[in-house]
Amino acid sequence: MHDKQKTYLNKTTKAERFQIDIGEQDKIADIIREKHPSWPKIELTFFFNMHDTIEDMRGVEQLIRENDIVLYEEFGKNTALIDFFSSLSDQPDRDVEEYLDIPKFGTRNTIFEPIVRSLYGQKKGVGVIDIGEKPEEKELIGAFVKRSRDRQPSGLPLDEAVSFYNAKEADLAHLQNRREDMIPLNLEPELEKIFKNHKEIQDQEKVDVLLIMGSYHTRLRHVFGEHGIDTEGHFSDGDTHIYGYGDELLRAHAFNKEPSADLQKRAYIESLLMLPLAIALRRSSVSSDEQVIYLRNAVSKLNKEDMDTIYKLSEKNWLSLNKLDEIFEHRGLGGLPRSEAEIKTKNDTTYKVVMRRVGDKAIRT
Repeated sequence: MHDKQKTYLNKTTKAERFQIDIGEQDKIADIIREKHPSWPKIELTFFFNMHDTIEDMRGVEQLIRENDIVLYEEFGKNTALIDFFSSLSDQPDRDVEEYLDIPKFGTRNTIFEPIVRSLYGQKKGVGVIDIGEKPEEKELIGAFVKRSRDRQPSGLPLDEAVSFYNAKEADLAHLQNRREDMIPLNLEPELEKIFKNHKEIQDQEKVDVLLIMGSYHTRLRHVFGEHGIDTEGHFSDGDTHIYGYGDELLRAHAFNKEPSADLQKRAYIESLLMLPLAIALRRSSVSSDEQVIYLRNAVSKLNKEDMDTIYKLSEKNWLSLNKLDEIFEHRGLGGLPRSEAEIKTKNDTTYKVVMRRVGDKAIRT
């Protein structure tokens, strides 16, 4: 029997030990000026995207054309992909259509296709902006992976399941913060490698650098700012972005805000609905943005009884599309969308305008 709600605290990753004070480090802008007084002025632009489907990359082509260097987020620093991008940018030896179908990478119809097409033959500097080489970086990655794999105990009451989920998300948010604190430290050595192969870029008065990052990482702009580096940011679908309850919860923890009980619960229920929605859409290439818009709206309309029912069905593996259709129809939502056209119809313009308020300030916060 469960007499009271338990609080689930992570005792293995100790996420807090990864936290650092930027003020304790040398600022990256100062390091660059001192070590490389002849370097051009560096200006950073972020392209934030959901990096799930090809539709999530809308707008990256133009930004790649406008920048001299492209740095890609690659947790763990898998340089094989970056080397692939670099080679097709500097010295392509086949048609771009052939590059898209190289078996090792298979970038056609993926998030990487627009990058391949935009870099092809353009002689851009290409690199990775992330962590994964230093011992402390590898330790953090291991902690993140370990915590990500922690499974919720079965048979919990809903409140305890929400508590477990919230504690896990809090740890992951703190580990992401530490990752974002480390990333700027890798900018100078990455630029140094690129300049060695691209003297023509180094000789410019100003170098524009594009950082392609997940839309979660808007905090990274603050971190670079604390290092004395000015940035600007763009979302894949314009100046604003819609965050689901799950990302809103993560970001609350990341910015040291206490999430409400309602946010914690709706974020957890939203996480239970992601797979059924993907199944209903037949895993089509519907943009992540459209899926988030839909789920955010649907979950916002659910009452306590609905959420209790969804959780109980999920615990018994009875959360079928038909049962969800029934719950959603009672809330005036109609059934789950079964196609890209249907989900876009449900996400009407009025609703998009309202929901974009959720992410409107994220590009600045």
